[in-house]
Amino acid sequence: MDLVQLWFFGLLLYSLWLGLSLRVAWFGFELVLSFMHYLLPVNAVILAVSLLLAQTASNYWAVAVFALANLPWLAHVAGWAWSKPPAGQASFNIKARIGFMNVLKSNRRYHDIGRRIKQLGLDVVGLAEMSVGAFEAVKSASELEHGYVTSGWNADSGEELAILSRWPITEAGAPGSEPGRPLAAAVATPNGPLRVMVLHPYPPLAPSALKRRNQAFVRAAAAARATPEPVVIMGDFNTVPWAPALRMMQQQLPGHYQAGRGGGVYRTWGWGPLRLPIDYLWLPLGASSSGLRPDRFLGSDHRLIWAETGVDPASKIEN
Repeated sequence: MDLVQLWFFGLLLYSLWLGLSLRVAWFGFELVLSFMHYLLPVNAVILAVSLLLAQTASNYWAVAVFALANLPWLAHVAGWAWSKPPAGQASFNIKARIGFMNVLKSNRRYHDIGRRIKQLGLDVVGLAEMSVGAFEAVKSASELEHGYVTSGWNADSGEELAILSRWPITEAGAPGSEPGRPLAAAVATPNGPLRVMVLHPYPPLAPSALKRRNQAFVRAAAAARATPEPVVIMGDFNTVPWAPALRMMQQQLPGHYQAGRGGGVYRTWGWGPLRLPIDYLWLPLGASSSGLRPDRFLGSDHRLIWAETGVDPASKIEN
């Protein structure tokens, strides 16, 4: 087998991987899923090189298969990044600035995070990878009066989840001893009750962790459907928006949409040019918003993200 034949044999195997990764929620495909928005332009170069190398009918068939394997991915990523979320009834009349940040448990810039929350005028904020001491520091600097932090959510790492609010928290449910369960709290806003859920499931570093992460999505969706109040779901989901696991979650939450959908490919986690969108705000349909706004990193490898609800999406938002 010469180098050209080897190229086209590898092209067919890569095409099979691309085709399967769109539908198969399995550990081995997570890398393809995560970096697909980077791989698409790379694949365009591979397609051009393949066309130059193709000399026989079988080679052209391999090129055709490769092109067909990319089309569903192109449609899926572009459809999420630039299509608007479905319209819903305008029953969500709560005007609020809602944010989330994975603080990173080794981070020490708690006061900077709290001050930035204050500068942005955020009303409700979910936080992940916290400690009780970090929570108190962020709460003090943000000047948000009400808050709740879990205790023993992940005893092995010392990581906790937290919610800060300008308005009273009337009820809060600790996730229990199993990491991956969401923290839920009822917030008494001036326009009515709001349920806030903070989620930080396992990163998919092994097949068992991938399964547990996906189970966390199922639990969160079930909890949201069972809640009579409007629900906002936020967190570090450890996956990208076009992954099968999130498509499954979207099917189980037809009354919600991702705040970042339709605004292009935003990036919230990572280093350098290879940053991924893995942090989310999910809002009820009918909740007009400013769109997702990634902010600063502030000592973490995750950006602070936020959106304002109850506003015209075309209006200019300060800060």
